[in-house]
Amino acid sequence: MRRMNQLILLATVVLSVSSNTEAQDPFPEATPLAIDTIMNSVLESGGSPGAAVAVVVDGKFRWSNAYGALDLESKIPTTPDSVFRFASISKMLTATATMQLVEAGKLDLDAKAREYCPALPSANSAITVHHLLCHQSGLRHWRKTAERYNQTHYRKIEATLSVIADSPLLFEPGTADEYSTPGYNVVGCVIEKASGMKYADYMQKRIFAAADMKNSFIGDPPSKNKNKARGHRPGPRGPRPAREDNLSIKYPGGGLSGSVVDLALFAEALFQGKLVNSDSLNTMWSQKPLKDGSLTNKGYGCNIGTEKDRKVVWHIGGVSGFCGNLYFYPDRKAAVAVLFNLEAQDVFPTASSIMDELLK
Repeated sequence: MRRMNQLILLATVVLSVSSNTEAQDPFPEATPLAIDTIMNSVLESGGSPGAAVAVVVDGKFRWSNAYGALDLESKIPTTPDSVFRFASISKMLTATATMQLVEAGKLDLDAKAREYCPALPSANSAITVHHLLCHQSGLRHWRKTAERYNQTHYRKIEATLSVIADSPLLFEPGTADEYSTPGYNVVGCVIEKASGMKYADYMQKRIFAAADMKNSFIGDPPSKNKNKARGHRPGPRGPRPAREDNLSIKYPGGGLSGSVVDLALFAEALFQGKLVNSDSLNTMWSQKPLKDGSLTNKGYGCNIGTEKDRKVVWHIGGVSGFCGNLYFYPDRKAAVAVLFNLEAQDVFPTASSIMDELLK
């Protein structure tokens, strides 16, 4: 009887920290406890004030939990619905939006990007939409501190292209791959032209609403949102508040924010075909070759590789004060989302270790 009471208590605790629990199957008893152990260990060793995790198994959102505080000053506890900056995980969502437009016949991946985004300088006329999505465009990444920690507010995506307008291409498009967040600004511009909607409106309607992501935003949430995590930076005496940069310079490639639950719902929606069909998902999650035929480790908005004998798809995000990872194991329709309100945490091994527990 005592053992039965313990099991009932454990189930109650697990359900109390899960979202959408009515639709969930219970986990094996050890799984949430093992994930909690991993996350608490990461927080203790890395010093992050707070974190959140959510998991998808067999294509369904199954469980979430949160740890620590939204910020060191208020000590307000983090919840699974707390809002963190997604950073470059945003590229996964933007790439998905692009494939929706391809399915709708409104966008051609092999078309020149300037056909949709005339603001792209004419010197870059050889760049295609495909090149942008898999980082083969030759456009550079951020170089200057003022770019990485931007304080200027850009009202239009086209205006952000002025930052790289005078920069020559690093290579002929398609001959190499070089990570470029400014390249995803061009993707955002392409989405606006192909859809006839502002990027923010399109993402809200076709991605956030379609995947039931109720705590996701273009940029930061409104200031009245009391569940927003505050970013922190490591310091010799422990974490300290990070200076907030203005995300408008990189909305499509690094400027979205939301909860870890929303990332899990995004993953669920991908697995269940709510956002794109299976052919589009396979296209996104396949390694893209260069002109010489050699394969890169990049798909559309993601990295692709083999880890622990399993094909994995992921994107790590890192921005001032935050980091995270959205990590997929496609063969099992499983995913792990982890978010921290501290820079430079060990997010890849954390997600991988949690996936190990799910696969048990």
